[in-house]
Amino acid sequence: MVSDGTYWRPVGGDQVVYNLAAPIDMALNSNNQKVVSIPFPALLMPDGRAMVEVTMGWDKLAGTSDTLLTSVYFGTADTTSDQLAFPQSSLVTTNIVFGVVQKFARISATTTRKLGSTTIATFSGVGTSARVAAVTVGNMGTTTNYLGVYGKMTTGTTEYGQLHALTVRLIG
Repeated sequence: MVSDGTYWRPVGGDQVVYNLAAPIDMALNSNNQKVVSIPFPALLMPDGRAMVEVTMGWDKLAGTSDTLLTSVYFGTADTTSDQLAFPQSSLVTTNIVFGVVQKFARISATTTRKLGSTTIATFSGVGTSARVAAVTVGNMGTTTNYLGVYGKMTTGTTEYGQLHALTVRLIG
């Protein structure tokens, strides 16, 4: 990172904030499970100057009847009470693998907004409705916010989810 005296920015335009070293299996239950939590210190995302890109891949293992719901939250609580950074995505019944690239930007000190398509699963694509509205998060100028990746099985009796890929980049 390099500073202009006020803000930090990634050297060369982007910086990997997090890269998953090995797949992470969810427990066998129907709870909303935090799989990864990544802290974003205050001033890491300067207003109007940076965006976050989240690339992730999920597998649903041990069957094809349950549904895996995946969520990415952003905020100060580091729980599901934080705001969804993107709409939730799901692997329903016979769908067993999911890959996505999502982006969000800081709109103000206390708001972020998903960028790109209105579709749930991807940055690219077309849609017939407006982009997802901005959401209120903790003050990114003074407070640490957390990007939390969660998975939840509908029944969780036989099948479970596995996060097999996760890269988070700061682009600015």
